[in-house]
Amino acid sequence: MAGGGKSAGDVDFRQRSSSMYSVLNLVEYDQGFELPPHLVPGPYRDMMSTSVDLAAWVNDVYSIETFYDRRLRKHKVFGYLTPAETRQRHQHTLAA
Repeated sequence: MAGGGKSAGDVDFRQRSSSMYSVLNLVEYDQGFELPPHLVPGPYRDMMSTSVDLAAWVNDVYSIETFYDRRLRKHKVFGYLTPAETRQRHQHTLAA
């Protein structure tokens, strides 16, 4: 992403659109215990949020090759270029 990162809204959307929250909630049920109510809003929510982020990052690491195969084009001279770099070089060539 141009500009170096994702906005807080992007991160929140990615967290909520994954199924990780549902999976983590099933851990309590599967293990046959219930967290004390005073832990749920603070430490438990923080742990869940961190776990969801970690799962997303692991997914990114494993899927980065697919991303680059689909998004980058190999240029004879410059190597791999993003779509924006390809457009920029093409426009520069047309202007010359």
